[in-house]
Amino acid sequence: MRPLISVALFISLILIVLKWRYKLFNALFAISIIRKIAVRLAMNFPGVQSKIFGEPSTSRYNY
Repeated sequence: MRPLISVALFISLILIVLKWRYKLFNALFAISIIRKIAVRLAMNFPGVQSKIFGEPSTSRYNY
């Protein structure tokens, strides 16, 4: 019975997060240090910086 309750709670948590994901992201990114870390991490992905600033991409793939 306990594993069934655990699975039901886990699924409920996932559904709640999916339903309110944008509100959760906005609440998280309202905190400046989390927003700065997220921007720094995003800029490390290939192609993100070039798409934002219009610089030539250093990768072979131009999406």
